[in-house]
Amino acid sequence: MFAVVAVILQFFVVSQVPTETVKPLIEIADANGYTNEKVLNLNTISHSAEFYAANRLVRTDDGKQRRFFDAAEIVGEMKREDAKSVLVLVPIQYLTQLTESDLVEAKVLGDNTELAIVLVKSK
Repeated sequence: MFAVVAVILQFFVVSQVPTETVKPLIEIADANGYTNEKVLNLNTISHSAEFYAANRLVRTDDGKQRRFFDAAEIVGEMKREDAKSVLVLVPIQYLTQLTESDLVEAKVLGDNTELAIVLVKSK
């Protein structure tokens, strides 16, 4: 029984961890020198970001993580905060909203097969 549990943990649970947390994504950003940038959510809310980027998350007035819906909203937040760059957590399927936008320069720093972390600068 112990051996079966160990095998399941090794091959199933451990292989699922990278997609269930943004920890590796935040670590990639930090390793690239982006330790002070605010972290925004585009078309998602990442609850694991509460642990790994808590003091860097953009929040609503009631303290919840703010969800942004397009590049224009992100640029508006950057102007409001007078930020030259921000980090954006975005589901892979919405990545082109940043990478193909005329409003921002987007550099994909990494992904966990569900979410990508993107360095965004306004043009």
